[in-house]
Amino acid sequence: MLRKLRIAAAVVCFALVTLLFLDFTGTLHAWFGWLARIQFLPALLAVNVGVVAALVVATLLFGRVYCSVVCPLGVMQDGISHLAGRRTKNRFRYSPAKTALRYTVLALFIAALAAGIGSLVALLAPYSAYGRIAQNLLAPLWGWGNNLLAYFAERIDSYAFYRTDVWVRSAATFAVAAATFALIAVLAWRNGRTWCNTVCPVGTVLGFLARFSLLRPAIDPEKCVGCNRCARNCKASCIDVEHHRIDYSRCVVCMDCIDTCHKNAIAYELRPKTRKPAKEEKRESGREENPAGLSRRSFLSLTGIFAAHTALRAQEKLTDGGLAVIEQKKIPRRATPIVPAGAASLRNMAHHCTGCQLCVAVCPNGVLRPSEKLTSLMQPEMSYERGYCRPECTKCSDELKGVMKEWIEARGSSARSAEVSARLVPMMEACGCDTCKEILAMKDLLVKKSQWIIGGDGWGYDIGYGGVDHVLASGMDVNILIVDTEVYSNTGGQSSKATPVGAVAKFASSGKRIRKKDIGAMAMTYGYVYVAQVSIGASQMQLFNVLKEAEAYPGPSLVIAYAPCINHGIKGGMTRTQTVGKEAVACGYWHLWHYNPELAEQGKNPFVLDSKEPDWSKFREFLMKEVRYTSLLKTFPAEAEELFEAAEENAKWRYAGYQRLSKMEY
Repeated sequence: MLRKLRIAAAVVCFALVTLLFLDFTGTLHAWFGWLARIQFLPALLAVNVGVVAALVVATLLFGRVYCSVVCPLGVMQDGISHLAGRRTKNRFRYSPAKTALRYTVLALFIAALAAGIGSLVALLAPYSAYGRIAQNLLAPLWGWGNNLLAYFAERIDSYAFYRTDVWVRSAATFAVAAATFALIAVLAWRNGRTWCNTVCPVGTVLGFLARFSLLRPAIDPEKCVGCNRCARNCKASCIDVEHHRIDYSRCVVCMDCIDTCHKNAIAYELRPKTRKPAKEEKRESGREENPAGLSRRSFLSLTGIFAAHTALRAQEKLTDGGLAVIEQKKIPRRATPIVPAGAASLRNMAHHCTGCQLCVAVCPNGVLRPSEKLTSLMQPEMSYERGYCRPECTKCSDELKGVMKEWIEARGSSARSAEVSARLVPMMEACGCDTCKEILAMKDLLVKKSQWIIGGDGWGYDIGYGGVDHVLASGMDVNILIVDTEVYSNTGGQSSKATPVGAVAKFASSGKRIRKKDIGAMAMTYGYVYVAQVSIGASQMQLFNVLKEAEAYPGPSLVIAYAPCINHGIKGGMTRTQTVGKEAVACGYWHLWHYNPELAEQGKNPFVLDSKEPDWSKFREFLMKEVRYTSLLKTFPAEAEELFEAAEENAKWRYAGYQRLSKMEY
């Protein structure tokens, strides 16, 4: 089952990435352009921390799933290996890792990146290698097929297809693409994933991380009968049946070994217990391996790269796009080379471009073509023998447009707009067009501002209620936080409409006689206002969820927070405010709930009661911990009992109302 899921995901990713290079209309890039952005090396060069972190985490959890699902070059090798397997069954065998070769190639790759040697980077990068193969070998066939369909469509007066120019942009690039495909295809046909586990720098990096993966295929020694079926079907040649060991740095988690084993001796499971060190196993087996020794496959890989490099040097500047031989004297000598639109500078492109040629594939006028210069091999350059650069064309900036569309969708969220803006601003700065400059002049407005109006209960419930109601009725995306102390705290402790029954305050020395105003219930009647009651001492999680939902809600929000005050006369002092907030909810004095109109749009009950069933036996005990209630008992004992009972009944009445709202069917 796992193998089938892996194959399905790999086929979908491979097909979509291939179509990105073949689609000359550029229509698919708006939908699936993100597949190019999640490739490891492009994401790393673009400093896309989110993508790189996600790939690293995925590798640490599941192993090298990137190599078997996301990487198009890896999936292509699996396809070729599968075709070879239909002819010759059980053709693989275990071989030791070429550790020295792998890390030597990786070191050269990193050095080339640091030195800005784009030609070597483009040769070794897996996504770039596949991009050249798709653009130079498959794209012409795709174009001819399209023209053939257009020919027949015209005969029946249909214009669903239109003709397009099909041409090989560079003989040297075509030769490199063909040589790369031939070399990788031969290695994959004979030995499966040899390229990935000896040459590919991305495979080496992810292989190092995969050694520590949480989930991995593991051999059960008790079930294994030593038939070697798993090793003979392992395209990575990483299964050592004799010692019941798998080299996870080379395993691409293809799941072939699991399906092949008839004894169910291999399972994809949590990391098994640590076995004996490799050195001890070697001593026991009496065999010594030379990790630095080059195998025949490694030698072929290096020979292929060297041959391609030599051929490119011989072909440099002999032809103009592979169309006609030109003389040296006609080659313009520019002090500043022309770089594609959006490249910002030659230096910037040299350090970030991987030579995948995706921009070349979507250029409608054929102005972009791969460079033949060894210093910028296969990176795009401007060439005008086929047409001109249309000023209204934005094909090479589809990635920028894609991020702009993301911002449009995320503009209502502070967190999402900040995340997208962090990626959008550098891209607009690199573009440098007039429109981007105009937007950059107002870049401070790209991140949605968080707007909060904060006030006390005297303002919100009483003297400022008209303003609060006006803001809520406006329908604007504004958030209001009322800090409910149940009294005019800042002006001397006068009674307000937030003061509950029985509480003593100025202008209510014998205890307030009228029940507390339920401003939250009043705000809910609008139907489009997000409303919530919170208490940080009772539930921090509920508070944080409410604040996040209120911030994200595209309309007015009202949050009422219970806030114990010095005017309450809390026994034990103000250091107990968090405990008081918790006790208030536990006894039913205060209730936690939220009302989200977006739930109603989904056909769900918008009112959610977050409080548990209160322990009403603790209600009177809670009141007696505050001077505003105990002073009434001392001064007016007869009235106090009556008011305390009324306060409890009011709390129960309010809670019963919340319960009815939470149980309504939508």
